[in-house]
Amino acid sequence: MALLGHRSKTGMYYILDRTDGSAPLGIDEVPVPQEPRQKTWPTQPFPRQGGWTELTPARQPLGTEVPGLPHRAVPNHRIGPLYTPHWDEPILTIPGHGGGADWSAHSYSASTRLVYTGFGYVAAAHSLTEASNGLRPPGEYMTGGVVAVDPSTNRVRWRKNPPYSMAHGNGVLTTASDLLFIGQPDGNLLCLDARDGRELWRWQTGAGVSSAPIAYEIDGEQYVAVYAGGTSIPYGNSAPRGDHLWAFKLGRGAPPAPTPPPPVVRRPVSGGPVDGGAVNNTVVLARVYAGGQVGAVESTAVNAMAIDDCHSPRPTGKIEVTP
Repeated sequence: MALLGHRSKTGMYYILDRTDGSAPLGIDEVPVPQEPRQKTWPTQPFPRQGGWTELTPARQPLGTEVPGLPHRAVPNHRIGPLYTPHWDEPILTIPGHGGGADWSAHSYSASTRLVYTGFGYVAAAHSLTEASNGLRPPGEYMTGGVVAVDPSTNRVRWRKNPPYSMAHGNGVLTTASDLLFIGQPDGNLLCLDARDGRELWRWQTGAGVSSAPIAYEIDGEQYVAVYAGGTSIPYGNSAPRGDHLWAFKLGRGAPPAPTPPPPVVRRPVSGGPVDGGAVNNTVVLARVYAGGQVGAVESTAVNAMAIDDCHSPRPTGKIEVTP
């Protein structure tokens, strides 16, 4: 049987028969939460085997390190499972429109018979009046990993959760010798055992790797090359940038690049301070404030607060500012 595997932002693989589009392993239309005012569809397609990521944000105290937990939702947000609809209240879901498999290249190994992909958890909240691509709460953890799936069963063989999103150009290369190469946003190029995900080697390239490594041969010698230039997605200006092209072969001893500052995995508060007198000493929650007027739509700036008890009309509160 000839199979087609579609990985998606939902954190699931959809395995189809490429000759007729049928689902040999089963894809079910599963009831999902409804919002009648949105006229949402009552079901969504779920592979019978489930996903390879968590599909509901996990709420944990801020600043608490929980080993093995790849995503932690910030408090005071209403959270929901995948496909939770929204209206006037922001609802935080994962993997998020910037998460899941997103647009990194994945790889199939004819040796291990597994398919590999990098993925991200980039949770976002949506509501009716939010006009851009989602509200990403300040303090929200943006993490991810790499996963190996057996396409004959659509089951996870192994999953590794480094502290970074691996879904924004972090392509996967697998080799006939069962090695897996993937770059991280902190500049490290990793070599993993493609059979179990065990780390075998890493190399600091000096800038975030947001590209797919390649393998090639010259005069009987094999090389692995990768470009490290960095990206602002999803870590903004905290991710290291550069302009480095690296090529590797056995037996060479060029030194790695200096280690740059690692990306900040929590959504930063990037807005500058505001003088109270310039805004009438008024704090506006979940709205922009310009020209002395409260904006009509929710703010997507990370120096705003989108909280779960804001309903139209949105409240504003007066505060006293001490000079």
